[in-house]
Amino acid sequence: MKRLLSFSISLLCLSLTLLIGFHLGGRDALADWDPAAGGPIVGMMDHVAYTAAGEGWILDAVVGEWRRNEAVDLPVPATDVAFAAGFRLITRSGEGWVWDSALTGWKSVGMFPGATSVSPTSWGAIKRDLGKGK
Repeated sequence: MKRLLSFSISLLCLSLTLLIGFHLGGRDALADWDPAAGGPIVGMMDHVAYTAAGEGWILDAVVGEWRRNEAVDLPVPATDVAFAAGFRLITRSGEGWVWDSALTGWKSVGMFPGATSVSPTSWGAIKRDLGKGK
């Protein structure tokens, strides 16, 4: 009886450990995104590989070849993407995009609250813009 109780408690502890470990370790897959990678592919989201220009390519595992899919092309060049995961992306300027469906494509969800543009501005451009008001 004592062995059965000990075995049952051990089995319960092992089950709880595995359950807790799964929930702590489980998370969405993050896209590998590196515009400076040097190859033709700069990032992937789910099963779609993207070029620097933002073109979407899908690997057809049955046939064993890459297929171009314009329906999943990025709304911006891939070099403008700061973060991407699960068909959601944030551009370097802070604009959010969500993939809606093959019929409607990418939808802008606007700027991230408090985001400021990270594009460089020269003093010459500022002077030129201020000079237009004269």
